[in-house]
Amino acid sequence: MTTVWDEITIGRLALRNRFMRSATAEYLADAVSGAPDPRLGDMYRELAEGEVALIVTGHVCVNASGRTNRWMASMADDALISPWREVIQPAQARGSRVMLQINHGASNIMGDVVDDPISPSGVQTREGLTPRAMSEQELLGLVSDYGQAARRAREAGFDGVQIHAAHGYLITQFLSPWTNQREDAWGGDADGREAFLREVIRSVRGQVGDDYPVWTKLGFAGREISGLTFELGARAAALCTREGLECIELSHGLGIPESIDLSQDVAYRPIGEAARKAVGPEQPLALVSGMRRMEAMNEVIDSGLAQMVSLCRPFIAQPHLVRDLRTGACTEVACVRCDRCVRDTKEGGLGCANKVVARRVAEMSE
Repeated sequence: MTTVWDEITIGRLALRNRFMRSATAEYLADAVSGAPDPRLGDMYRELAEGEVALIVTGHVCVNASGRTNRWMASMADDALISPWREVIQPAQARGSRVMLQINHGASNIMGDVVDDPISPSGVQTREGLTPRAMSEQELLGLVSDYGQAARRAREAGFDGVQIHAAHGYLITQFLSPWTNQREDAWGGDADGREAFLREVIRSVRGQVGDDYPVWTKLGFAGREISGLTFELGARAAALCTREGLECIELSHGLGIPESIDLSQDVAYRPIGEAARKAVGPEQPLALVSGMRRMEAMNEVIDSGLAQMVSLCRPFIAQPHLVRDLRTGACTEVACVRCDRCVRDTKEGGLGCANKVVARRVAEMSE
């Protein structure tokens, strides 16, 4: 039986177990430059001491025009290479691999961050924020920006990059027929709507080479209004496989599909099954959302549905969760998915604000 404790090598990336920390916005960066706050290094180090195999950073902007909030980190300038190197080295020294997630917020940003918000077609996705449609020159510039951010990630010593193509940000907006109403080569039909993702992948690969891990977080499907159906998700997943991405982390697109039941142990199982059918048995997948029981996690791995278990909220409450599960210091995930993950933008960082969960964590550690 294959379990979450088995080592795995995906492409050239060797991992000590099957747990990955899914990218989580940390709100820990300089409000002007986007330089990572040193406290990020402490956060990643603690996750590494907790034996997380792969730590994916919170999304990092490739261009200041895509900064989602004032405390979003950046990789849009060569001056940021050295600060990032210092942030990730302590975690790497403790056995974890660290991957940079690169992103552009498009119209899914806070209204007071970007003076001139852009999106594929100028469709409003956030109340009170009206973006304008991007020119093709701007579009091509952003394709290049993704590649340059990936180059900087490699120079900074990251173990790979993950292209953020989920959660309603720029790439998702290109994939969605609701937000991409362009009539040029970057829209019009499913092939056109996929063109931006395809060119971003090629730009990234062109900068980092064939020997460097490039993954994606794919918004496989979304709410009905988005038009992001399971069929379109299957197409996008197949595209990522054809373009040689080593692993696809599966998540939602513009909102969570109405058919998904978040009360289930493996809430995104339908997404995982549809993706597996589309990409075949050999393409590595990571699955996120709702996995709280070890039995469910091991079943996901042993069945081949996914090769990695991706967790977000549980690590906010229990950064040492993986180690504690392995050693028997705890026997379950304390997180109850209440969404009370503190995001204090004045102080920065994340923390569980659920006192019941905090008490459970304390009891487990006694």
